[in-house]
Amino acid sequence: MRAAWPLLLLALLTACASRPPGEERALRQAIRVDALAQVGKPYRYGGRGPDAFDCSGLVGYVYGRAGIKLPRSTLDLYRSGDAIDRDEARSGDLLFYRFEDGKRDPSHVVIYLGDGEAVHAPVSGGAVRATRIDVPWFQKRYAGARRVIE
Repeated sequence: MRAAWPLLLLALLTACASRPPGEERALRQAIRVDALAQVGKPYRYGGRGPDAFDCSGLVGYVYGRAGIKLPRSTLDLYRSGDAIDRDEARSGDLLFYRFEDGKRDPSHVVIYLGDGEAVHAPVSGGAVRATRIDVPWFQKRYAGARRVIE
């Protein structure tokens, strides 16, 4: 019986590692709604909100309000969570892009909304916006996707 305790504990921890489907759906919807609520706020390098954002600051702010703590930089975000194929992406997943030619690592992150749309803080002088990412300009720069919601 004593040997069974570690296995029982492992089974319980594994069962609790992911969210029930309804809870995950609600969390993804909350992230989507909060990301869209930031549209129009100005871009500011290093901005973490709530009044201005850079791309990774927007991700950290929105996910933080949903109770999910994530790394600060785009590269650290790219290294977190689980890698997924682009066609597996769901609302709330993170998509990464290379905006600098010749660079291997991504320099930009967006919050995927589903149906080819995402919210992001694009560039200096710009503002947070919802945009189509299923266009050639984004597709050419695609670096990967990560799922950070379990």
